[in-house]
Amino acid sequence: MLQFVGAEQALTAGNRSEAITSLWAIVTKVRSPNAYSRATLRLAEVLPASDTRGWDDLTGYLSDVSHRLQDWNALFRLYRIQYQRNPAAATEALEKELAGAGAPLRRAACQILLAEFYFRSGRVTEAEILLNSIEEDVGTTVTDIALRRRFLELGEQVWESAAATDPRQRERAAAYARLLADFDARAAKIL
Repeated sequence: MLQFVGAEQALTAGNRSEAITSLWAIVTKVRSPNAYSRATLRLAEVLPASDTRGWDDLTGYLSDVSHRLQDWNALFRLYRIQYQRNPAAATEALEKELAGAGAPLRRAACQILLAEFYFRSGRVTEAEILLNSIEEDVGTTVTDIALRRRFLELGEQVWESAAATDPRQRERAAAYARLLADFDARAAKIL
């Protein structure tokens, strides 16, 4: 963990290349699950987009963290990287992943991300249908606060977009906006 703290300090000091080198050392050599997953996720945040070889390598580590350690953040980053490279292939791969996702949290994460991909690619109706189908499951089975927030945030975006073409959806968009504001207010009291 000291290496991770050193990498964060290097980032704070503006030495990005030193931080990236330290994070790669943790990812490739340290097998403490906590340090490994944190370093992998942090590297996904700071690795330059132009470093295609680095991203190719990091994709394997993100996949490992998302599967072995059941981390939905890694799952999101992994598929978002793939989406940036090839949206259609990433959407298809995520649909296949969803078909085999058994654990409730992983399944919900896949569904939320798939709805996001549908929305980003202009398939708003499909995003609406998927969000509708998982609304109750997210409310009853997803215990991860950040994933619930992501669901509400995406819901607000999707319903706002739908309201632009169907005024009947304005009420739903407003409901999601209220839920998100309430969620953030409660989180602020806790933190």
